[in-house]
Parts: sequence; structure tokens; C-alpha cells
Amino acid sequence: EGLAEYAAGDLDYVTREMYLRDAATSGGLLPVEHLSNFNHVLPHQVTLAYKESEALMRYIAQEHGEEKLRELLVEYKESLSADAVLGSVLGTGLGRLDREFREYLVDSYTLASRGLNEPSCYGRKITKSGPYPSFYRSPAFSPDGGTLAYLSDREGETELYLCSLKDGGFALVWNMARSVRIERFHDEGSAVAFSPDGKSLFFVAESGQKEYLFEYSLGGGKVRRRETGLETLASPALSPDGETVYLSGQKDGFRDIYAYRLATGELTQLTFGAADDMDVSVSPDGKTLFYASERENAQGRNEYDLYRMDSATGRSRVIVERPGDQRSPRMSPDGRYLYYVSNEDGINDLYRAGLSGSPSGPVERMTQVIGGNFQPALSPDGSTLVFASFRATRMDLYLMDLGKAFPVHEETRLQRAVFSSLAAPVRPGGTGARAKEASPYRFRASTDIIFPLLYYSSVDGFMLYSYWQLSELFGNHVLSTEVNYAGMDATLNYALQYAYLKHRMQLGLSASRAQFNLDFFGRVRRREESLFALAAYPLNRFEQIVLAAGTISRSEVSRVAPEESLNERENVALVSFVHDTTYGPYLEVLKGWRFQLIAQLAERVWGGTVRYQDYIAQAEQYYPLGGYQVLYWRPLAAASNGENRSSFLLGGENRVRALPGNVAQFSGTRVFVNTLEWRFPLVHNINYHVRFMFPDFFFKSLYGALFLDTGLAWNDDSALTRTSLQDWEGSAGISLRFHTFLLQTSPLLWNMQLARRLREPEYVFYLGFGFAFGIGYSFLPNACGSPFFRGRGSVNTENP
Repeated sequence: EGLAEYAAGDLDYVTREMYLRDAATSGGLLPVEHLSNFNHVLPHQVTLAYKESEALMRYIAQEHGEEKLRELLVEYKESLSADAVLGSVLGTGLGRLDREFREYLVDSYTLASRGLNEPSCYGRKITKSGPYPSFYRSPAFSPDGGTLAYLSDREGETELYLCSLKDGGFALVWNMARSVRIERFHDEGSAVAFSPDGKSLFFVAESGQKEYLFEYSLGGGKVRRRETGLETLASPALSPDGETVYLSGQKDGFRDIYAYRLATGELTQLTFGAADDMDVSVSPDGKTLFYASERENAQGRNEYDLYRMDSATGRSRVIVERPGDQRSPRMSPDGRYLYYVSNEDGINDLYRAGLSGSPSGPVERMTQVIGGNFQPALSPDGSTLVFASFRATRMDLYLMDLGKAFPVHEETRLQRAVFSSLAAPVRPGGTGARAKEASPYRFRASTDIIFPLLYYSSVDGFMLYSYWQLSELFGNHVLSTEVNYAGMDATLNYALQYAYLKHRMQLGLSASRAQFNLDFFGRVRRREESLFALAAYPLNRFEQIVLAAGTISRSEVSRVAPEESLNERENVALVSFVHDTTYGPYLEVLKGWRFQLIAQLAERVWGGTVRYQDYIAQAEQYYPLGGYQVLYWRPLAAASNGENRSSFLLGGENRVRALPGNVAQFSGTRVFVNTLEWRFPLVHNINYHVRFMFPDFFFKSLYGALFLDTGLAWNDDSALTRTSLQDWEGSAGISLRFHTFLLQTSPLLWNMQLARRLREPEYVFYLGFGFAFGIGYSFLPNACGSPFFRGRGSVNTENP
């Protein structure tokens, strides 16, 4: 990825320099060792990972010569070891390169940041920081100036908030955990706007993969979706009379300024041509529109300048034309100044220009920060300005008192861009390799992840586990294999799965074979072979329907009583509905709920020998407790009917955890399990990389949990009326949840659980990989269609 960014030259140098300057001066640089993959980095660190990788390529080209970049790629074809490759090409190891590279960045950007300040020098911070970076964006004042609306992803998803400027209290306006209609907020430009009477909020959001203008009633909580006919929308701004919404919209590939009449839905295009027009705002009297328009400068760069338009005549003229990008224009209520954001020296800062001056006339710089300032908004009385500021890989909101604010006195400017020449930007170029002509794409699969595991257990002997996944460039085809072997009882399980993911409906095939002993002494040997086909169709962002059909051939051979051997075929169909609105800021879910219904039916058709009807319902609810703590609640109910009905296990690592998962005493054709769990963070950022083994593990965070499980199993409805408290089983315990990444790519949860039975002093310990429990989303069902089934056959002796 660093080479890709490097080849793009200085096309995105402002963002690159902002992230590197910020990280180098705040202790936030990522070790080079942690840049093998970006899946494990914290929220909003992905851009930093890209830009730091690009900086590493630039550093290598600068220190060792540009030809070394090509040699690195060639050498990686022969070795997977970064140390070996770097030693061969650069004559240095990964550790030394990391130290020298990061020392260079810190020294260079510390020098480049001389004279720059923290955003707190210009305003009072009104948003809170947490252990994970979050962005607060798109602030908007209410008409009375007492309330601020803004967008924030503080809890994972971008949501809409209101903040009282009197007491600092905030309220969540739109909870994405309860939202099916709105799928995603757009935070470009002034993404939120109050109606002039303060009773409604206007914003742009995505619904059904289309963008709409939404009107939200603050009094009644009702939301109205308005169709504009535009491909994309941004920056809604209301006229003072509240009858018209001005916005930036794209149609036929070009983005222009439009006027949308709320009463009639009439849409009028105000700007024309190939220029990209955006960031529209309205003067307090409604007579003038301001917007940013992208044009090509004398050096061939595309840059944004500011324009003003007479709303009555539609005539436009440039008002601020300076080097760099000029964005987010906001007129002061008295009409004297136009506040805006400019990066004319490579840093996004706040400026103001007198509205009576010429387009290239003098302007005043209001801030000079290390990171960058964005999206200013002015209070109705003109006394306060709120802006979003990027610092320490997060973006917060600050209030500036304009009565105490003074223009910044700029001294002799240093070269702020360490890796750029702004006068002669680097164009996308080569590394000395000859360019090849474009050729049609050809299907070629490659390994996504391979996970071999070999160990010895005193119970099972030598254990082998292997997982291998391949896909092609676009991810339309995914193939995975899984093998599990235990030497003590000659257990051998293997499976092959294929998924076709190109279209909205996802299709899959699964084939598996398993053979194992049903008891410790090996008296009964079972073999199962299965073949399944699946189709999953998402109804919207949160809901999907899954259809599956398959066949399972099952046989058992008894060494003690050969006449009791079993041969059966299970032809099964499954339908499942899933509703999922869960999310969190990082790794752990903090908010939302899941619900799943499963119906699985088997009939004696096409050679089938069993008939049953199984039904499962379960839900998961996450209640945030603050401080990244969460109360987790999961009820589960299952029932089986028919001639060959199933038994469900009450015990196991994802049910009543202190009960054994292989004893018929704790099973039934009906089962109910209720789980409560308090999860809390212990270490947010471990960042420990285990390099000395393959595949390597990257330990990221550690959470603890206290849990209480209760459950009941019974065999017929009449038995339920005769149950008492003595029939209920329960367990309590503690767990440690290590969030890790395999090869810095695939998330893997190590969950250690210790459970005690409530009735007896009996303890059970589990060490699980993956996700200990919760509604499963494996692409294809297992042999029984659900992890809660107790297999048919020898109920008393089934292997856990």
C-alpha cells in the first residue's frame, strides 16, 4: 500500500503531511513491524498506516535509492521474512530500519512544526476523548445559539447528537442501533442544518444504497425522507424563510449547486459546467450564496476557490482566489467577513477575508495548528465560532470566542511538508521499471490466510488443525478448507467450502466428512458426510434471509453390539431470518441487538430416513454502561418435533457453562437458556506481536467478563407445567477475552472461561478460539444446521 501511495506522488500531500506531522509530534507513529496489514489498527488509524507506509517508501528511496523499491518486491517473491528481505536489499534489519525511520520522522516533523500550536490555543474543547480515536464533525448552531448539532462515531457508527452549550450535556438524536431506514450519515461539508424555527434538523443520509435529504422533527421524533433525483447530496443549507434547501448534488457525473423547494419538491440547478461545486452556505439575509468551486491553476493542479452567487439573478463571481484549497465558506452575521478553511501553506487552518476586498486581496489567518482545522460554523449572534480540529488521530470540536480572537502573526514560514516540493509536485511516476500495456483481467486465486496448528494433549494425543482460505482479486470467489485430526481416537474431520459473492444474493456450497468415536473406549464409531447449498439475501443493511438445503449421511458401527449399528440419511432444508444492528468502536460490541429465527425441516424424501421439525429463536441485547463496559443479555429457546426429533444440549461453552456438554441428563427436546454477562475492558491497547511462531499472533486488547447462566431442558409441553426451581440449572463464572489478530489480518478471540455450577462445587474450564458464543454467522450451516443441536443417534455417549 505504501508503494501505491508513493506512485500517486503529491496528489494527496496535505492529508499525508497532516497525519505524519500529527503522529510524529504526539507519539502516535506506528512501528514498521505493525504495518504488515492494517486490519488491526485502531479506528481512524488506517489513513495513518497508509501515509506512514508511503513515507517509508519515500525514506528508502531517499536514503538508499529509488531502484531499491523494485528490488524489495522482487525479493519478496523468494522470502516471506521482512528481516531477510531488508537485509538482502538494504543491508539492514527490520528493527534498525524502524528505529532510524521513526527517528527521522520525529526529528523532521518536530522542526517542521515550529511555531504551530495546539487547537486549545484557539478555542475551548467541548467534546470528550476516549481510549479509541473518534471523530466529531459537521457542527451546526441552533437558531437561538444554545444548542449544537453534530455527527460523531464515538460509539462505532456515525450518529447524530445534540449538545447543550450551557451545561455541556448531550443527547443522542438518531440511534443507529434502532435504525433500519437510515443506513449511513454523510459528514461532508456542513452535513447538518437547523430549520430557521429550530424545530427540525436537515441532513443527508443513505437508505437502500441511495442518498436522500432527511427532515427530522425534534419535537415528535418523526423523520421524513425527501427524494431529490440527484445521485449524491452534500451540505444542506436552509434559506432564512425555511422554504428552500440549498445543497451540493451530483447528476450525470458532475456536482453542482441546487435549490430544493420543500413545499413542492421542485429542484432547480444553479451552477453549470465541469467544475466541482460544493460546500454551499447562505448569507443571513438569504440574498447571497457562497460555495467552493474546483478549477485548475497555472501549475496544473486542481484547487478549490470561493465564489459568491446572487440568489436572485444567479450570477456568480470568485471572491477568494489563493494558492491551495479554499473550503467551507461561512459569512459572519454582520456581513463583514467570510470565514473559511484554507491549506495554502499545506495545513488546513481557519482564515477570514473581508467581503469588500478583491479575490486576491489580503486575508487574515485565524489559527495555526499542528494538525488541521475543518468545518467552521458561526453562532447566530456572530460571537462564537465552532470548528472541528484534527489532533492525536482524533477530531474534536472547539469553541472560539471571536471577541477575543486575533489574526495570527505569521513569521517566516518553514518547509512544512517534509516529503514534498509544493512548487514542483512529484507526478505519478515509475520506479525505473518499464510500464506495461493494460491487459484484460484473468482469474487468479491466491492465499488469504493459512493457519496450521500442531500440539499434543494428554487426553486426545497429537492434535492437528489447519485452515486455508483462498480468493481472487475482486473477492467474488472464496474457497476454504479445514482439517482437524486427533490421534488418540483417530478423529478426522475435514470440510471444503466455496462462496460466490459477486451479487447481492450470496451463494455457497459446503462438503464435509467426519469420523470419530462416540465414547472414550471407542466402542461406537460414527461417520458423517454432508453436502449443503446455501443462498443468503440481505433485505437491507441489518436484515437478511438465509435458505439452505442439504443431505447428511450418517453411520455408526458398534464393536460390542454389531446389531445396533446405524445407517441413516438426513435430507434437510433450513430457513433463517437474521436482524442485526450491533456495533462498537473497536472489537467489542457495545450497542444494538441481534435476533435470529431458524426453522429446520427433514423429510423422508429422496432416500431420507428421518423426519423432524426443529425451531430455534435467540436474541442478543447489548446495553452500554459507559467506559466501554456493556451488559450482555441472551435468551435462547429451541424445540424439536416429529418422529425423529432431536435432543438439545443444555450444557457447553455457549449455554449453561458449568454443565457437561455430552450427557443426556442435561438435554431435552425443548430447551431454554438465559445468559447475563458484564463485560469490561482491562487493557485497551496491548499491541504485543508474537513474531517467533507461524502463524504469528498480534495481541490487541483484553476484556474481562462476569457471567450468570440459567437454563431448563424438558421433553414435552406437559412436563413444563410440573417444573420447579429444582429443575433449573445454573452456573456463574469469569472469563478473559483476548482479542488477537492472526498474521495482523484476521481477528481471533481467545476466550478463557471458568464456570462453577450453582448447585454443586463443580468447575469447568474452557479455552476457546473464535467467538465463544453469540449468534453464529458462518456462511454455511454445519451438519445439523445449528451449533445447538445434539446429534441424532447415541444420545448418552456423544463426543462433546
